[in-house]
Amino acid sequence: MPQRKKTDNTTSQHPITQREIAIQLGLHQTAVSFALRGDPSISPETRKRVLDMAEKLGYDPERSHSARMMQQRRFNSSLQHKVIALLRSSGLNRDPYELDLFLGIEKIVQQEGYDLILCNFPAGPWDHSEPSLSLKRGYVDGILFTTHSDGISEHIRKIKSIPALKNHPIVTYLQNIPGCSSVVADEEDGSYQAMKHLLDNGHRNILMFQPLYSEYIWNKRWNGVSRAFNEKGLNSSDFVKILELNYGWLDVEINPDTLLQLTEYSNNSSTKVLLPDYLKQHTDITAIQAWNDSSAIHAWNQLEAAGMRVPEDISIIGFDDTHPYPATHDNRLTSVKQPFELMGAETVKLMLKHLRDGVYSPEHVVLPCELVVRSSTAPPTKKYI
Repeated sequence: MPQRKKTDNTTSQHPITQREIAIQLGLHQTAVSFALRGDPSISPETRKRVLDMAEKLGYDPERSHSARMMQQRRFNSSLQHKVIALLRSSGLNRDPYELDLFLGIEKIVQQEGYDLILCNFPAGPWDHSEPSLSLKRGYVDGILFTTHSDGISEHIRKIKSIPALKNHPIVTYLQNIPGCSSVVADEEDGSYQAMKHLLDNGHRNILMFQPLYSEYIWNKRWNGVSRAFNEKGLNSSDFVKILELNYGWLDVEINPDTLLQLTEYSNNSSTKVLLPDYLKQHTDITAIQAWNDSSAIHAWNQLEAAGMRVPEDISIIGFDDTHPYPATHDNRLTSVKQPFELMGAETVKLMLKHLRDGVYSPEHVVLPCELVVRSSTAPPTKKYI
């Protein structure tokens, strides 16, 4: 059998192994392993030979799964890969708030000399995709995770069930999840600011939009609404009506013809309604607190198409402050600004704190929201017919 030719493998596309170093030097693989870890049973001369050959061949223990696992078992420690995983069950979408979050995450990751990888993860029982190999093998130091689903706790459980990840720090953003660190906006106070603005302007009967998902966030926002009414000596349930949005309302780029209907729940039954018709049937309503900017803009377009004026006939408040309206002129939409880019940055900073401390005890950061008042809100005036 021809002998293996000694070559310089510094440009090799596959990870150089300890076995290959051993073959080049005519040593046993165990001796190479001992030399690389600085075991005193290996002579200084042999250790130097091993290190020189490892450098020549381009040996990198960070690229060798077996080497990493061996060192972890020997020292009972978690090695730093300088890699943070960003998990999304549905992938990054085109909403501006996602981009702002990502910019904040990316800035701190690069600043601190880490790499960021986007990893796939099954979205639910209907999703048969496999977690990425990087996750399965624990090639990451920590995980940043979010999902729009109310089933996020189940996603977290699945992540922690992967043996290589069971002790890895997880930081969620947008939602506070038990057992994980989190960075979130103060949705309750943001909703309070929006409703207080409407109440201070003389509005009392107000329509709110509720999505099909995010019960956690909805409960936070409803608490803020109730606080604003309580300060006026009023009960929010006596004045606020709620319509449920379908998913199309949440994306400003969706064709509005596909999302004209909302859902009204009453007496354990549901009814599909059109927003202009609903408001003409409930002429006491003078303002809308939308779920996000997209739903506020869709509502605005539908009302203007039906001959209703904003804010003369009805005031509208968005949430997020990510979609200027109209897009080609000065922004007229009053909205609650969420600090998405800062949220992304603080999420990474909290992760790095856990990695530096070496101890993962969940911590929670809450960032303030800010109401930005523009011209889509005003005191109620003449009613529409």
